[in-house]
Amino acid sequence: MAIMFVALFGTNTVHAAGTVMGTTPKASPGNVGVNFNVNVTVAEVANLYVWEMNMTFNATVLNVVNIVEGPFLQSLGSWWLDPVIDNVNGRVGAGCTLFPYPEHGADGNGVLATVTFNVLMKGKSNLHFADTKLRSWDPIGGLLVEITHTRQDGFFRCPFPDVNGDGVVNVIDGAGVSSHWYPGPPLGPLGYGIDYDIERDGIIGVTDAAKVSAYWTGPPKGPLDP
Repeated sequence: MAIMFVALFGTNTVHAAGTVMGTTPKASPGNVGVNFNVNVTVAEVANLYVWEMNMTFNATVLNVVNIVEGPFLQSLGSWWLDPVIDNVNGRVGAGCTLFPYPEHGADGNGVLATVTFNVLMKGKSNLHFADTKLRSWDPIGGLLVEITHTRQDGFFRCPFPDVNGDGVVNVIDGAGVSSHWYPGPPLGPLGYGIDYDIERDGIIGVTDAAKVSAYWTGPPKGPLDP
């Protein structure tokens, strides 16, 4: 639908500093055979009328069960486009437009959609935004206006803090986090490594070490280990 509007009306571009399409949570845990949800979110957007996204994932580790519209545009009266779920190639696509166009679009922060995944096996997967579009509407020019924004991918791992990929969470993972501690004193001798950043927040520190303890699979087990 949004693509059809572009063909009819054309587009322009507005530069919006700070607008982000991302996932909540950034890093998702899950157990084999169990479903979990990831919210597709937008932050610091102004006058949003249309959004689209394509997300890729590791289809050997995850499958998409469903994707449903979030409340951000729905509250203003929206038209939810039929989503595309491709569990063979690891892709999910969705989009939504306000319809009919109101005087003003949606402002602020909110949930655009919720994707439900099923965990097929232990492993990890980036939840990568291969393509995203945010659009406003210029009633004077009769144009859809592209809203520039940044993308923040999500990430999944099972077991959650299994940083070395051996299927268990134990002292080896704890030592890996310590050796990659970043930033702040004391710095780990190996420096930053994204696999050791459990929270995917650019910092490897106390929070990441606490996650390893919480999901510990050896004796004694952590409180969050199944």
